[in-house]
Amino acid sequence: MDLSTALISMVSVALPLVLLAGLAARIGAGEARPWSLAPELGLALGAGLVGTVMCQGLLGALAQGGNGVASSDFLQICEAIELSRRGDLGHWTVQRSMVVAAPAILFAEAFGLVDALVASATLGQLALLSGLYLWASALGGRLAGGAAALLGCAIGPLAALGHFATFYPPMLAAFVWAAAGSVVALKDPKPPSFLLGGLSLGLTLAAAPRGLIFGLPAALMLGIAVGCVPRWRDRAAALVLVLGCLVGSWCLARATGSPAGMGLDEHLANYVRDALRFAGRSPDAALTALFHDINANKLGFVWGWRGPSSIPLTLERMVALQMGSARVLGAMAPPTADWVGLIGPWLGVAAAGAGLSLASLARSRLWVGLALSAAPFLLSLWGSLGLVSHTRYLANGAPVLALLGGLGLALAAQGLGPALRPVGRKDRQRQGSPGRADLLVLLLLALAVVGLLPTGLSPRASWRTGMVVDSEPAASLLYAASDAPLEGVGDARARICMEGLRADLTRGLPVGSRLLGWTASVRDLGEQPAPWPGH
Repeated sequence: MDLSTALISMVSVALPLVLLAGLAARIGAGEARPWSLAPELGLALGAGLVGTVMCQGLLGALAQGGNGVASSDFLQICEAIELSRRGDLGHWTVQRSMVVAAPAILFAEAFGLVDALVASATLGQLALLSGLYLWASALGGRLAGGAAALLGCAIGPLAALGHFATFYPPMLAAFVWAAAGSVVALKDPKPPSFLLGGLSLGLTLAAAPRGLIFGLPAALMLGIAVGCVPRWRDRAAALVLVLGCLVGSWCLARATGSPAGMGLDEHLANYVRDALRFAGRSPDAALTALFHDINANKLGFVWGWRGPSSIPLTLERMVALQMGSARVLGAMAPPTADWVGLIGPWLGVAAAGAGLSLASLARSRLWVGLALSAAPFLLSLWGSLGLVSHTRYLANGAPVLALLGGLGLALAAQGLGPALRPVGRKDRQRQGSPGRADLLVLLLLALAVVGLLPTGLSPRASWRTGMVVDSEPAASLLYAASDAPLEGVGDARARICMEGLRADLTRGLPVGSRLLGWTASVRDLGEQPAPWPGH
């Protein structure tokens, strides 16, 4: 995609948002109103439900060019769920958290392995979109919250989350709620807010090693929020609530994890190795030595097992890995340019939204909340664009694009209001209906997102490219449905997955997903040779 095409694509996405902001200003949508956590939680759930229905009904399939199940680590994840179904958690892989796997584990017996993961992913998408609403609502009001949730459905990697047969959707939802809960505590420093913030932070730290990156800013915001409580007794109560949640999370991680668990530095080292391999480069001597040190001395932070004293070393290794990868890759373009047609135009929209948001919140402590809560998502997005732009990695940072887009729309409407809104008698007559005005704007945005209004937000917009859907789930299902002997599956993990899939097929479950209405076929393998397990 050349520069002129990229600019046209960006304008095609931004223009409907600008027009909607003008309409919102004209009819009085997005007006400030008293904020309370309880009703906002209810609205967050409603926004998440609407968005999930939109994504699973239409947008997810269009985003990835089909209605199949996507997963790059399907065999490993399938094996883990099958082991849990057998009650053999002692062999659970140390690379995965049981906490984010819990929904799939609960659904496995009733739904089968594939649909247990699809159901878990759908719940993760619901939680993520709900958290997006609450995050944006706390910063910019209800119009911002609703717009952020809907824009999450317009961003391909987020729209397709319900089709990911991995643990990424619930893990990413935990990260979004850590941001939302900590911003809520900053906005409304009361006991319910601290309880929500503490629970969200604890869940994030227990969800995955990379939860450290999302948890540190959230912990800092909660600390600032505790300091904002006026009376020392209330301040102590707030601190007890947060620490109590963290102690519970630590115990949960210790009960479900392993002392051999991988730290964030180990995960990032594997990530950098993948980026170098995809780029056809070899690590230099310094990077090779760093890889060896990380593998030989497992000292990185692991929540529940290695305490806060290990955080500085983990962060030091992360910085060294980032610098080492940049040194070896140099000015090379990302290994693939898939991200251009997935999130490219959203980068400009998010930049404009960030400028409006920072200017609007400059005199409020929410300015700090926006900066700290957005930072880990932006860091993750930057790493994905520069190293491996796989869909699931782009999804890790994509929520911040929806957040800033929603905030930009709502704040632009507030800024344009005095210039575009009628004054006097007509203005007074409108004062009782800001909610209806918000709904009208959000309805029009929803119509644009699903494509009933033909704009750059449409799932069929010309700038979009289809996702690269991994063939592991389809290949595994087809192999399980064949007469091929399982002895031909060379890897023990893959064989356990095959045994579980065959058991599901024996009891009448489809070679695919009932929840998605998908049956695996050779077409799902694309142009790749059949990647049968063990071959």
